[in-house]
Order: sequence, then structure tokens, then C-alpha cells
Amino acid sequence: MLAIGVLTFTVSISLANDVKKSNNSNKIVTVVLIDAILYSLAFLFYGLGNIGGGEYGLLFVFTLFGYLLLLVISTIIGIILVIRSKNDVSEGNPNKTLSVILLLVLVTLFYSTMVSGVAKITQNTGFCFMHIEIKDNSFIFNKGMRDYCIYKIALDTSNIAYCEQMKSGYTEMEVSNSLKNKCFFHFAKNLEDKSVCYRMNDSTLRGVCLEEIISKSAMNKADLSICETSEIEKDYCYLNFARGDREKDNGDPEICGYIKNYGTKYHCYTTIAVDKRDVNICEKYFPPDNVLINQGVKPSDYSRNMCIREVENH
Repeated sequence: MLAIGVLTFTVSISLANDVKKSNNSNKIVTVVLIDAILYSLAFLFYGLGNIGGGEYGLLFVFTLFGYLLLLVISTIIGIILVIRSKNDVSEGNPNKTLSVILLLVLVTLFYSTMVSGVAKITQNTGFCFMHIEIKDNSFIFNKGMRDYCIYKIALDTSNIAYCEQMKSGYTEMEVSNSLKNKCFFHFAKNLEDKSVCYRMNDSTLRGVCLEEIISKSAMNKADLSICETSEIEKDYCYLNFARGDREKDNGDPEICGYIKNYGTKYHCYTTIAVDKRDVNICEKYFPPDNVLINQGVKPSDYSRNMCIREVENH
């Protein structure tokens, strides 16, 4: 991208030198328009490539800042060149054509942003379908912009029906990470309605959804028997129930005893001990290391000493 920026800078200076020699009565405006067009095209080229924004968007920020800096420098140099020109001027103004070209480039560059903006303002998902999706890793015409636009409106309007308008994805990875599933997950948790989980088309996410809804329901109703449903992993439900509301500090280590998997059970004890900052829980519920080994638990993962250390480190 640096090479493209330098090339654009070189071309802009060369064209400014040509403008200086021309018979144009508005040379400064012409230089500004030409530079704006060239750097907009360069940024458009970056946007249409599968280059992406880099980690934390740093590549995008660096590219944008670099191009803006080169734009300012080349424009200043171009203006200086035409001001120092003593050529006579005559009628003839190419700036209208250049203005139209610049407008078309800018519309292309900010098309996706404008479409999403109009959709958000009007709260109409119909505008989201105007998105053009070409590239996988780009900020212009990027695949997934349509679904993201619909997703935001669904959340803003609290309308679960909009989730159905999204794509499910084409590959297994896309399905599991699709915004459509995330949309249903959001409404399932907010409505505390496990039936919404069944509208998700990924079995793993559907299971996580059911576990969260059912375990939350068990805690809200203070009814441990709800964890016995065959729809979810019981140990996960018991774990969540045992931890309770961490802000209220109402975790109950006794419930960890219902968990069958020893690793999960001792994780439960450790977590509650840390939540409550209470080493007595470690002392009371953890057996000696030899018992842990017989249960198939590594003392290096969970043990009385490890539990106490975790509490003291928090």
C-alpha cells in the first residue's frame, strides 16, 4: 500500500506540472480535484482488495493517515507550481468533468456506509439489501455487510422477525458464526425463551443457548430440578446455578456436589471460593491429592492448594 501511495504522489505531481503548462483559467481548482480523484482511487483500490484492516484496524488507520498526508503534501506542491506559472490563460474549464469523476469515485468509496446509514435512519431492512457484496476481507463491498446491517436494525427495533432475513452462511464455519444465529441467541436470552434457541441452525450454538436459558431459569425460579431436563448438559446447569449472581455474592458450593464430572465439580468449588474470597471453601470441599488422583483429577489442575492460591491471587 505504501508503494501505491508513493506512485499516486508521483503521478499527482506530474499532472500538476502538466496543469501548470495548460491554458486553464482555474488551475488551482484543477490541481485539487485531480489530487482528490487520484487518492480516492488509491484508497478505493485498497478497499476493494482482500487486504483487510489488519490487527485492531491498524493497517486501515495507517493507510488512511498516510494517504491523507500525501494528499495534503502533493496538493500544496501542485498549488505552488501553478501559482508560480506565468503562462497566459484562456477559456476552457475541465473542472466540471473532474468534479463529476470525483463525485462518482466518492460515491463508490462510501456506498456501503451510505446504504447502512439510510437503513439505520429509516429502520428499514429493505435498504440493507442494496449492499453490494464482492470481497471477503475488505471494507468496501464486503461480504456480510447486508447481514450486519439487518442485525443492527433487528437489535435497534427489538424485532426478531428480521433475524430470518439473514443468510445462514455457506460453509460450516460461516454457519456457526453467522449473524443469523447470533441474532436468535440475543433474542433468546433477552426474552428468556428457549423455543428461540431451536430456530438456530447450528447444533453446538443451539446447545449453548439452551444451557444459558434453562440454567438462568433455574436460578430465577430457585428450582434446581429444572437442571434435570434432557435438553441440556446437567453439569453446566448446576455450575451456573451454584455460582448464582456474582454481584450479589450468593454462590452456593453445596450445589457443586450435584455435578458428576470431577473436573467440573472442583472447578465449581474453586470459582465460588474466588467469587467469595473465602479459602474455607477450599479447605472444606477439596479432598487430599491422592483422592483427586484416584478420581482422575490432576492436582496441578485442581487441588486444595491450587484453590487457596487462586483465592489469594484475586
